Amino acid sequence: MKISTTSGIVAGTQQNGHYRFTGIPFGEAERFKRPQPYHKGGTQPVNIEQIQPLQPLMKVSPEQLKDPIVAMFAPAADTKVGEECLNLRVTTPNVKGKLPVVIDIFGGGFTMGGNSITPTMRWLEDAPVVYVAINYRVSILGWSCFREGDTNCGLYDQALAIKWVVSNIAQFGGDPGKITLVGSSAGAKSISALMASNFDVMDQIKNVWTVSGAFQTIRDMKTAQKISERFLTTNELSNGRDLLTATPDTIIAAIAKYNDHANTNDFGPVIDEEAISSSWPDVLQERLNLHPYAVVVSSSSNEYGMQTKMAKGNPAILRQSANDLFGENADLVLKGTQTAAEMGRAIGYAMYRLPADRAAQRYATNANTTVYNLHASVLGGTHTSDALLMNLATALPDSRPLIKQLQAAFLAFVQTGKPTLTPEVQLQWPVYRSDSKRILQLSNAGFSIDRLSSEITENPLPVQALIL
Repeated sequence: MKISTTSGIVAGTQQNGHYRFTGIPFGEAERFKRPQPYHKGGTQPVNIEQIQPLQPLMKVSPEQLKDPIVAMFAPAADTKVGEECLNLRVTTPNVKGKLPVVIDIFGGGFTMGGNSITPTMRWLEDAPVVYVAINYRVSILGWSCFREGDTNCGLYDQALAIKWVVSNIAQFGGDPGKITLVGSSAGAKSISALMASNFDVMDQIKNVWTVSGAFQTIRDMKTAQKISERFLTTNELSNGRDLLTATPDTIIAAIAKYNDHANTNDFGPVIDEEAISSSWPDVLQERLNLHPYAVVVSSSSNEYGMQTKMAKGNPAILRQSANDLFGENADLVLKGTQTAAEMGRAIGYAMYRLPADRAAQRYATNANTTVYNLHASVLGGTHTSDALLMNLATALPDSRPLIKQLQAAFLAFVQTGKPTLTPEVQLQWPVYRSDSKRILQLSNAGFSIDRLSSEITENPLPVQALIL
């Protein structure tokens, strides 16, 4: 199967009733520069290998692979990384259809991951939608603030990929008027930043589903510059020019060295008055005023549970984690905590649950926007637990009925803008409103309805999580 796109001719194969197109280049970029659209003429397919963003790949032992969640995100043995990573993959059941489209923005703390390593909704590859998984640059290559380069390169990568989908997805059987963005963790934070950005292409989006991430990583220029300076200092470099001519292997080694000290708040979108304005909350409201959006925001009950377990009851480790993650905000986050368990819960709440609930509240204050808020405690309430669960139908047969119900709600959402639950659930997912604050709870026992307290509007923690 061959299809003509703005990138050139792309080729795909048919497997299990779906056409699969991999390695479609949508952009190209010089190091530390914003991307440009990719195009190559001729009659030969332009597909490239599924090159993932340049990064040191996670090493996983055979014992670790027995955990289905670890196995889900473990890089394949033949995974290739490189700076020529601006490619996407498309899966479609019908190239002549007019199906809803899902664009998946991967997570990984802005420091790792890729569209074939850490996608949010891998199960959609075999679903009745046109599924698109995109790549963007990570770590210092995507989110640096050097005088020698551009800001927000990773965000521009994402916006360019979305533009490509809007322009080309009809050729794959997708409806460009029915596009949903989905992302978990850094993917959800990216979507939130895109919604608040000055990119006009976001006006083409209909629905947004964000998992364990919101507006908290949008940061001021001072903080972003300090992170870039910290990267240079860690690697004993004097300025960004030292990285401009470095080999890819040298860049990988520098990222690996920095990752020994990094955290998931280090990198992210920056207020540069170009992609993101200091008035981004007003930009967001103006966008919502102009276009009706449907939004699902979700978070988990034990977002920092894995890291808390690794601290082995040592409060000093959690205190240092709070300092690293929140900078000047650390004391606010840990106020009133003493034990490691209390600190871990406070960090997880401030990192993910509070920002997600605040995002729901921010969206819900706009009468033009329909909002749904999900609190999940499945899989021990681990980070991004609801998205993880949807990918584990094969690995967790006992949970399959619950998984199918959640998957059905997701598919209903991308089709209609309403996450309709199946009849056997015997309740409706409530619309989240800024006054009533009704949410859907997802536990191993099923679904229930609850209400938020006034904590989300009274908590003094700033929206920007890390301040340096």
